[in-house]
Amino acid sequence: MECAANVFPNLVFCENAVQGCKKNVGVSEAGQVYKRLLELQRAAEGMEQKIDKNVLTKATPESEATLERFSDEHTFRLPNGQARLFSWHIRYTGGYAGRIFFHPVVEEKVIYIGHVGHKLPTVKFH
Repeated sequence: MECAANVFPNLVFCENAVQGCKKNVGVSEAGQVYKRLLELQRAAEGMEQKIDKNVLTKATPESEATLERFSDEHTFRLPNGQARLFSWHIRYTGGYAGRIFFHPVVEEKVIYIGHVGHKLPTVKFH
């Protein structure tokens, strides 16, 4: 995803997210996904001691109950091979209610993108 690296230099796309973009993002979702990724890029650029949730539209963390019950579904492999539990997600719409799961690393001003696509299971939605 060399093009993504040029447009989103502070976003690192995990393989799962790349595959999700190819599989789940169609014409009706593309504009919303691009808009949300731009928001994440701006948030990464401006990160100081924590991510500023106010610059992100429709971003929330998952509940502890969801992360405990569905930890496998919310764990993604980083490009370095390390598995990481992703809690934060930002919503988008299109032909379906989509999610972009992300993990900010404040000290590096980087946001890992772990999932782009359909909602993941939660204690309220499964």
